[in-house]
Amino acid sequence: TVGVDGRDEFREGDDDDLVELEDMWVDSASARLFRDVAESDVFKTLVLLCIVGNVVTMSTERFPPVVGEQGIVAACEVAFLFMFCAEMVVMHGALGPWRYWTSPVTAFDGVIVLVSLIQAAAGANGPLTALRTMRLLRVMNRLASRWPSFRRLLKSMLRTGFSLNYWLVLFTLMMFICALMLQTVFAT
Repeated sequence: TVGVDGRDEFREGDDDDLVELEDMWVDSASARLFRDVAESDVFKTLVLLCIVGNVVTMSTERFPPVVGEQGIVAACEVAFLFMFCAEMVVMHGALGPWRYWTSPVTAFDGVIVLVSLIQAAAGANGPLTALRTMRLLRVMNRLASRWPSFRRLLKSMLRTGFSLNYWLVLFTLMMFICALMLQTVFAT
C-alpha cells in the first residue's frame, strides 16, 4: 500500500492480500488448464528432450564454423528458443507470476530464457553469446528435480565445494608463488 507521503507502507494484512490474489490465480480455469499441461508427463519429457537437444546442438558448434552446418544449427536454436518460451508461458500460467519468480528452479529457467531472448535480439555475435552456456545447467536442474538421489548428490557436492574455500585460496597462493619462483629460475 502507498502511505500519505507517497512511499510504500507495509501493513499487517498485505501478506494476506497477496495470498488471496495467488489463490484467485490458482483457482481460475485457465490456470488449471496450464497446470494440467505443465504437470503432464508428455510436456515434461518434451521439455527435457528439447534441453538435451539444445545441449547437443550447442556441442556441435566449432570454430571456424562449417558453412553447411550453420543454417541447421541456427534453425535448431530458434526452434529450441521458441519451445523454451512456450514452456515459460505455460509455467507462468500454471504457477502465476509470483510463484514462478520466487521458486529458485523456475526463476533460474526464466532468467536463462530471458537472456537467450536478449541474445537472439542482439544478434549471433552479441555480447551475451557466452551466456548461452548457462542453458547447459538446465539439464542438471531438470535431472535434479526428477531424481531425488541425484539432487542429494548435487547438494553434497556443493557443500563439499563450499568447505574447500580456504584450501583453494592456499592452493592458488602456492601456484602463484611457484610460478614466480620458476619464472625467476628459468629466466633467460
